[in-house]
Amino acid sequence: MNFERIARMAICYWSSNDKAFIVESPIFGQAVGLGATPQEAIISFQNSLAIAKDNFEAGCLAGAQPSERTGIDVYATINSVTDVTINRLTMKFDCSVDEAIDYMALYFKHAALIESETPALS
Repeated sequence: MNFERIARMAICYWSSNDKAFIVESPIFGQAVGLGATPQEAIISFQNSLAIAKDNFEAGCLAGAQPSERTGIDVYATINSVTDVTINRLTMKFDCSVDEAIDYMALYFKHAALIESETPALS
C-alpha cells in the first residue's frame, strides 16, 4: 500500500456539519483528520494515517472507521460534485480514477501556486 500517495492525494475542506476543517484522501477512507484550522486537520490526518500504516504493517488493518480509531465523530462525505467530476474525467480521457484524482490534485495545487504568486490589487 502506497501511503505516500495516499497522503499526496489528501484533500482539505471546511465541513459545516462538523464546524471544522477535514482532511481525507479519496483513495483511502480509513484515515481522516479534523481540526479548527487546516494545519490542525493536516496534522490530525497525518497521525491517523500513521496509525493506519502501523496497523497495515502489523497485518491488522481492517475496515475500521476513522471515528473508532480517533474518537472523532465525522459526518463528512466526498462532495458529489467531486465524484461527478472524477467520473467525467475518466470517461473523457479514458483514464483510471487514480489518474483523474492525480490530475485534479495537480490542477488545484497549480491554481493555489498561481494565486499565491499573484500580487494583490491595492
